[in-house]
Amino acid sequence: MLDSLKEFAAFKDNPLLGFSDLTVVNEQGETVSTSFANYQGLPDPQTQPLERLLYQNVVTGCTCCFNRQLLEIACPIPKEVVMHDHWLALCASVFGHSHYIDEPLVKYRQHGKNVVGAKRIPKSGISALLDPAFLKTLSIFPWHLAQSIEQAKALLDRIELSNVAVAKGDVNTIKAF
Repeated sequence: MLDSLKEFAAFKDNPLLGFSDLTVVNEQGETVSTSFANYQGLPDPQTQPLERLLYQNVVTGCTCCFNRQLLEIACPIPKEVVMHDHWLALCASVFGHSHYIDEPLVKYRQHGKNVVGAKRIPKSGISALLDPAFLKTLSIFPWHLAQSIEQAKALLDRIELSNVAVAKGDVNTIKAF
């Protein structure tokens, strides 16, 4: 992961975030899925546009590596932020750069007491509509959308307080959201 950030040497003074995929394992350490992103049905983290990142996180905190510049721009983390990894991804997207390594560098242990956990959601068909994980996701959608909007407002506040140049298009995207 550290080597991947070194690839961004030209941007070393900018906020940088590196993150990777994970292998999902069960309580006994047996592989459930060789790709957390595929298991969760996440879009390609390498091409996640800001428009979608505002409401759908593709970064898992335990895989993150970042530089001091990202830490300084992201902290303190606003109270409106639900997940720290999502906030880091948003800050890297708006203020700097992120780099995804499309290989599992971490084993993510899935067990009955995970606070968040990896949830396999069928991608299509009637089974997807009846899947308990999908129904739970659907039931919390209004809360999730409201939290995403508050987080976007906090991001706008951070942009206003920072001394870092931000693309006008990104500001307009966040305001539109």
